[in-house]
Amino acid sequence: MTTGIEIMAWLAAAYGTALIGVAYAISQFARRAHVSRTGAVTVADTWPASEAARFHCIIACSITVLAALWPLGAVFVVHGWSSRVLLIVVTLGLMVAAFPLWARLRHTPADPHGALKGESS
Repeated sequence: MTTGIEIMAWLAAAYGTALIGVAYAISQFARRAHVSRTGAVTVADTWPASEAARFHCIIACSITVLAALWPLGAVFVVHGWSSRVLLIVVTLGLMVAAFPLWARLRHTPADPHGALKGESS
């Protein structure tokens, strides 16, 4: 009977945590795409900028799903209870860490038709 935490559990936990870090980095990139250097939202926050930010936010949220699924899938591979408990706790922590990214996606408007009102048909 194994008494310690398996290396597979540590690697899966580290990989999930690294993926959350990548998701937050992508989210920061999306925010920089439409925020000026002074920190104020630029006036040019029209369709291309907001759609690009939404695209990056969707990518970041997709990565958070992978970040949570990786250690959750490892729960079925490891053998020790301590390894399983570690992976379940890490998975729950990653889900909590991903919540702000999902909230941002939910509150990011997507209205390409509203930005195209000035064009003639």
